[in-house]
Amino acid sequence: MKNIIYIYITVLFLISCHSESNSLKDIGELPSYEVEHAIFNYTQPNKEKIQTVQRKLIKRGNVSFEVDDLSVTTTNIKTSVKKFNGYIAEEKSEKGYYSNDVTITVRVPNTNFDTFLSEISKGVKEFDEKNISVSDVTEEFLDVSARIKTKKELENRYLQLLAKAKNVKEILEVEKELEQVRSDIERAEGRLEFLENNVSFSTLKIKFYKKIEQKITEDSFGGNILKAFKDGFDGLKSLFLFLITIWPLLIITTAIYIFVRRRLKNKQQLNS
Repeated sequence: MKNIIYIYITVLFLISCHSESNSLKDIGELPSYEVEHAIFNYTQPNKEKIQTVQRKLIKRGNVSFEVDDLSVTTTNIKTSVKKFNGYIAEEKSEKGYYSNDVTITVRVPNTNFDTFLSEISKGVKEFDEKNISVSDVTEEFLDVSARIKTKKELENRYLQLLAKAKNVKEILEVEKELEQVRSDIERAEGRLEFLENNVSFSTLKIKFYKKIEQKITEDSFGGNILKAFKDGFDGLKSLFLFLITIWPLLIITTAIYIFVRRRLKNKQQLNS
């Protein structure tokens, strides 16, 4: 009888251990599986796929030229910006010794970039600088999009795992992994938004300036005489102001001089 009871208890213990093991397996193996699953499903975009999609191109440009009227040119550029559905990202003016400069940074839809550039180039005799660059970000765009998709799939798996958690420890572990995945998604989405914005709107920095005429005049003889009188008067005025500033010192110095002179004179009279 004792042997039968012993065998029965042993069987119950083994069943209990097996059940607990399966429970822990459900909660413990899923994250590992999900990570492997996510990595396995992620593949770098191949060249054939890149060629079949619409290319993502970022256009940027810098132009610099001389104008006759800063105000008129500024007005014309702003009119063209509105005409081509763009906007002014930055505008600044500078006054120098040799020229007055205006710099306007414009963003226009990428489909209007070339037409807009031609529009503002009308009337420009010669460009001091003209640089146009195009960057192809198609591969990076597809890469970031694929990573976001993979991370979101992993996020859903962790949410399923969180629903199966049976204690606080398991909940905290899953939430920690979930927080990291969501952080990765936010960074990737931010990068994708940046790329989309720069692809949709091209950037053109426009600098134009007007030279200041330097007037060279020759001084006449009469002008030199007047200048000499003025300089002499200014010097006399400066000397007068200087003497007023040090008048206490002059009084003390004069008093000492008179005192010493009288003493010497008295000694000479006594000796004689």
